[in-house]
Amino acid sequence: METSNETKKGRALKPYLELLQYCFTCFGPHQCSSLNNNRMKNIFDHFNGCKVCWRFFALLSMHAHKCSVRVTARCPIPYCDPKRERNQLLKQQKQLMDDRRRQAQNDHYRANRAEGKNMKDV
Repeated sequence: METSNETKKGRALKPYLELLQYCFTCFGPHQCSSLNNNRMKNIFDHFNGCKVCWRFFALLSMHAHKCSVRVTARCPIPYCDPKRERNQLLKQQKQLMDDRRRQAQNDHYRANRAEGKNMKDV
């Protein structure tokens, strides 16, 4: 259940998320009359070509991966908390996939052993 603070944040971010989606569905880099759309495209053009931005975000990712702040606490480094949450989610998903794969291998092994025993009886 969302708190009222999360709801307010969601409402505040909604126009930006809509602009982001519109930005990548609008054809042509400068054919749109929306000033905000062109600004958003300029930001992405800069980000894609800027080595400093890429290195900075890589540095933030590395920090989030090694961050020692408790999961229940907030890290003062920008973008760390969402990145840590995402990393944790991916780690859990990977663990579940590994568990399912191991279980399938074990089931397959047991089935083959049972068939082998049955073949000896014949």
